[in-house]
Amino acid sequence: MQPQDASPGSLARLLGDIAARTDCEVLAPRGAAGVPETPTLPEDLRRLYDLCGGAFLFSDSPFPRRVCGPDSFVPASPRLLGEDVAQQVAHDEPGDLTNGCYVLVDGGNGNSTEPHLVIDLAPERAGRVYAVAWDTYGLVGEMPVVATNVVELLQLLLDDGGREALPAATDNRDAYDL
Repeated sequence: MQPQDASPGSLARLLGDIAARTDCEVLAPRGAAGVPETPTLPEDLRRLYDLCGGAFLFSDSPFPRRVCGPDSFVPASPRLLGEDVAQQVAHDEPGDLTNGCYVLVDGGNGNSTEPHLVIDLAPERAGRVYAVAWDTYGLVGEMPVVATNVVELLQLLLDDGGREALPAATDNRDAYDL
């Protein structure tokens, strides 16, 4: 998988392509994502929230998606593992990869049983996006890397058009292999 051009112009063009679709909606900007324990967001994620407040994709498809706005950009572990398990993992395994993941894309209603795409904000992996489900989140070998930046992810979603529950990884990389 070749990294997609993550320049500000390519992100703006891609959001324009999404907005031009009748089954998609790009929301007006609503401010920056508040991530209290992460000193900096990946530049393309920050730009995404400068340009929009999230998006709804493929409303008429089998698998509609929501690109979370800054107000719904939340840690993935409490949503997917439950609050108690997430706190236990954070305490017992502070270096575990899941502790730095945030929900970037879900099915639109925030249910933990929907497929999710989470972005890793740990400095050594910042910007990598993993495809997860409630029953595979945090399992070695079950969190494929589907993108290395926001632009690449949005292009992948646009190309898929909501036909698949989770976008397929283009290679066999897993979050824990990196």
